[in-house]
Amino acid sequence: MKNSGHTLVAQFEDNAGFIEVGGEQYKLLQFHFHTASEHRVQGETYPMEIHLVHQNKQGKLLVVGVLVRQGQPHLALVELFKQLPEQVGDEGPSLSFNVRDLLPQKQGYFHYQGSLTTPPCTQDVQWYVMTEPVMADQLQIAKLLQSIGGKPNNRPVQPLNGRTVWRRLP
Repeated sequence: MKNSGHTLVAQFEDNAGFIEVGGEQYKLLQFHFHTASEHRVQGETYPMEIHLVHQNKQGKLLVVGVLVRQGQPHLALVELFKQLPEQVGDEGPSLSFNVRDLLPQKQGYFHYQGSLTTPPCTQDVQWYVMTEPVMADQLQIAKLLQSIGGKPNNRPVQPLNGRTVWRRLP
């Protein structure tokens, strides 16, 4: 885990796994955090969102967004957040981590074509935002916010501009 000054980023080795969409494999590159969320569901903003960034062999990006609601502690984040890098450029220790532990049990999602939410805001990104949020407690959310300088790092929600959002139920 590295503190980029904008967020905390977990980079992976080549064998971190992949997802398959439309018969094509997208390799997991990294995941990072935003606070508050960059997506809304029925107008609701969440205190945190996790982005799992994937790339196929042609360089096309696919991001899985996981909304985080305040509630009970998130067990996977307990271990991950034990030794957060608190200064810009700092890196935490290497950990063995199962990314599936970040995902909700129900696998429904919203899907649309969009862009990355941080510069250079690359276009033509496939987004899959999970319909069911996961939980994190107030301390975990506060610890993330503190580690990135105490200020939100989310991009404001953008207009749809004629895009279609599909929903797949779990």
